[in-house]
Amino acid sequence: MKIKKSMAMTSHLSDVQEMISFGDNEGARIRINFVKMLIHDERTEMTEDELNEVWRKCVELCGN
Repeated sequence: MKIKKSMAMTSHLSDVQEMISFGDNEGARIRINFVKMLIHDERTEMTEDELNEVWRKCVELCGN
């Protein structure tokens, strides 16, 4: 099943807002970097597996 990339990005940005309110700046930073990686991906829809692969790359590059 394909997920609209904009929906995934919106969801992660909402998570960032919550993380910031709880002082989890590092987690927020990683999620923001994930959204930035999605912005630069040309696909408009992605499977959960494709999103998870981008997440793994983000964590590998940006830390967790």
